Amino acid sequence: MNQIIASEAKHRQRVIRYAEKNGVTRAADRFHCCRQAIYNWMNRYDGKSWKSLVEKSHRPKSHPRQHTEKAKRKGRKPKEYKRA
Repeated sequence: MNQIIASEAKHRQRVIRYAEKNGVTRAADRFHCCRQAIYNWMNRYDGKSWKSLVEKSHRPKSHPRQHTEKAKRKGRKPKEYKRA
């Protein structure tokens, strides 16, 4: 795993542990992040490993105008251009 990603997740774990002891508002002030982000991290955190806090992809799983595999196979091949 990328070291930068791991260090971000470990930092989030530290923020969560501090927030559990001293409150979310104090943690947000001390670590310079918003309270909503801390609440989101707390919901995602499994309580054991920092790996649950790794950033997840925002890429959509599907797209309404995306071609299906069948439509891709059925499609025409690109025209070959002849050199004159």
